[in-house]
Amino acid sequence: MNSWVYQAQCKSVRMINIHVIATQGAIKMNEHVKTLATMAILTTFTVIAGCAITGKELVGDNTVKVEKISSEWGVVTFVSVVQEGDEVALRGEVRRRPIGRGSIPGHIDVEVLDSSGATLERMSTDYRRLSIKSRYAKFDANLGTIPPSGSTIRVIHHDAGPHDSM
Repeated sequence: MNSWVYQAQCKSVRMINIHVIATQGAIKMNEHVKTLATMAILTTFTVIAGCAITGKELVGDNTVKVEKISSEWGVVTFVSVVQEGDEVALRGEVRRRPIGRGSIPGHIDVEVLDSSGATLERMSTDYRRLSIKSRYAKFDANLGTIPPSGSTIRVIHHDAGPHDSM
């Protein structure tokens, strides 16, 4: 606003025209930047939505129960079981015990039990820490069977030493 007053006092038509043209260019530039920013944000949300798990959460709708069994070195803190079509994905986290940073020795054993307790599937999977300083490790695995309603998925953290055969 002050620049308009100053230019009017100078009575220089050329200077006012240059300022008006520059201002109109800035407005057009801002509209262009806003359009690009909006497109970038929409693209980002589309990619995130496309990468999100869109299947049926079996634990959330009480199709299956999850039993988490921790060990001396690791605590199973989170488990998600998602069915998409004929595939069932198991994802989760393990926290180091005692609390602190450092490696978490061991692996994850998974057992799928039907409602009567009979074993339908057994498997093992490793986990990975996101960084050296991370206190958590993440694991994921695809189950070979679709657990029937009323099943229990037992997720066991097993320390690094030998254990009974699965």
